[in-house]
Amino acid sequence: MKKILLIFISILLILTGCSKTPDFNKESSFYYNFKGYDIKNFQQYASFDEDVEFNENHTGILIISETQIDIPEDLAQCIKYYNGVLSILTGGIYVLKGVSLENSIKIDILTEENVKLVIDNLKINSNSGPLINSAASVLEIFVVDNTENEIKLSINDKSESLIKAEGKVIFNGSGKLELYSRQKHAVEAEQVIIAGGNLIIDSDKNGISCGSLFFYGGNLEIKSLNNAVKAKYNINIYGGLMNINANNKGISADNNITVDNG
Repeated sequence: MKKILLIFISILLILTGCSKTPDFNKESSFYYNFKGYDIKNFQQYASFDEDVEFNENHTGILIISETQIDIPEDLAQCIKYYNGVLSILTGGIYVLKGVSLENSIKIDILTEENVKLVIDNLKINSNSGPLINSAASVLEIFVVDNTENEIKLSINDKSESLIKAEGKVIFNGSGKLELYSRQKHAVEAEQVIIAGGNLIIDSDKNGISCGSLFFYGGNLEIKSLNNAVKAKYNINIYGGLMNINANNKGISADNNITVDNG
């Protein structure tokens, strides 16, 4: 049993975007450094898929702390927080950092616009899933270099996945991200792309349950009580390292499995 610390959470949002348009021309310091984050570089990390674009006019930093929740009035059309659920209403690039170990936090992405979550030493836990529920066409989870991050579902009732997405989910960056699901699958999406990072999955059901998986690079480690990866269509491995420990099947696809330089 993992120890659970009782803490109060809050989310301090230091954001610009829904009512303001920052200057992203090359002469602007904001273009190169948004609150210490290189947004231009984050965009380039998704360059393997040139069709994926994010609305740079909606950008912000969400800091999880222990004392309060403060959402500026001019962000009412972008972000809402109620009863433990953080709702993202518009596409954009949002940085998440901080710790919430006990008081459940869930992230609902209600927009169909592309959303990038940049995680920076983020540790969050929920007692009900999905912890991240996305309606976005593309959800990219970018893990900042030299950071350690954890996203957990701690209650064992098999009802919902940890991350559930209607569209495409991209894991990118170069930091470490650990996903723990004591419920259903760790990742459930129509399409999953792993482009970089050190992704560690521990799931009581499938590690990744998807329509198709594309693995381009990074390190993927999966411990699963069922299948490590189960795809309805195809699995395509073009690079990276994969370490699998599954009680049932390692990787399984109803159609084709392609391995080329992986």
